[in-house]
Amino acid sequence: MEIRAFDPERDYPAVVALMEACRPSRRRDPDKMKAIEAQRPAHMLHERWLACEGGAVIGSLWLGHDVEMFHLRKPHFRLWVAPAHRGRGIGAALYERMLEGIAHLEPESVEVNVWADDADGMAFVARRGFEEVLRAHALELRVADFDFAAFERPETVDADFQIVDARAYL
Repeated sequence: MEIRAFDPERDYPAVVALMEACRPSRRRDPDKMKAIEAQRPAHMLHERWLACEGGAVIGSLWLGHDVEMFHLRKPHFRLWVAPAHRGRGIGAALYERMLEGIAHLEPESVEVNVWADDADGMAFVARRGFEEVLRAHALELRVADFDFAAFERPETVDADFQIVDARAYL
């Protein structure tokens, strides 16, 4: 296995494929991802390393500053390891590379997001001393499968409801 720097001219498709393998419900577009990341402010940390084996990307770590809550000494990272390659030290190697990459910042803290249902990810960060400080829930409506007819405005309204601006209130 080799840890190497991310090449923005060639690696977006492989990174997106890895991310989707790790979280199939989260679809991404490599071109859109590249365009968004190209707009990040220059003063903010933004780095990515890849774990490769036989030319295939089997792990990726993104390191940067949170665009919405920038703090120079509080970087943020995200880590993906292909499910078939977990438990082999790939995440640990990427994590160590990330720690080397932030040493010059003398960080006060490091943040990571882990899906609550990702037992491997939760265990990985717990072993490294991370503690939960916030739990967020991702809610998704699959429009193609949704029955909009069940939520159409009724012709008549029960006496217990009052219609205001086409919204029903109890």
